Amino acid sequence: MSAPEDEQEAVTLLRSIFTDNCFLVAAIAFYVFDRCICAGREIDLIWSRGYSLVSGFYALLEVFTVLCLSLTAAQNLLYLDCKVAVSAEIALQIITASYNAVIAVIAALRVYAVNGRDWRLSIVVFLLLLLRSGYDAFQGINIIGVAVPRPVGCVVETAYSVAIAFYILRQ
Repeated sequence: MSAPEDEQEAVTLLRSIFTDNCFLVAAIAFYVFDRCICAGREIDLIWSRGYSLVSGFYALLEVFTVLCLSLTAAQNLLYLDCKVAVSAEIALQIITASYNAVIAVIAALRVYAVNGRDWRLSIVVFLLLLLRSGYDAFQGINIIGVAVPRPVGCVVETAYSVAIAFYILRQ
C-alpha cells in the first residue's frame, strides 16, 4: 500500500473508533436515564416484596450491566497500558460469561414454571444457554495485547484472531 492509502485507512479506522465510542456513551446515557425513571417502580415491584432467588438474580444482572458498561467505557475512552487493557478485557469476558450464566438460570426457571414444573426441558434450555458462557470464558483465556502507538495505545484481541490476521497478511 502507498502512503495515501495507509493514511486513508488510518482515518477510516479512527472514525470507526469515534463512532463506536459515541454509541457507547449513548448506551450509558440511556441506561442511566432508564435507571432513573424506573427506580420507583422497581422498588415497588421487586424490592418491597422481600428478597428471593429471582430478586437476587435481577440484582446480579444489574451489577453485571454496570460493571460491563464501566469496563467498556474505561477501555474505549481512556489510554490504558497494554497490561491493564488485557486485564480489563479478561475481566470483561468473565463478567460477560457470568451475565450469560445468570440469563441461562433465569430462562431455565421460566421454562420450568411455564412447562408445568417439568425439569427436563429446563435442563436442556439451561445447558444450551450455558454454552455461551463457556464460549465467553474461553475467549477470556485466549486474550493477548499488542502495543501500538498513540492514539490507540493497545490492541486487545484473541490469540486466534491475531493468528488468522497474520496468516492473511502472509498470503
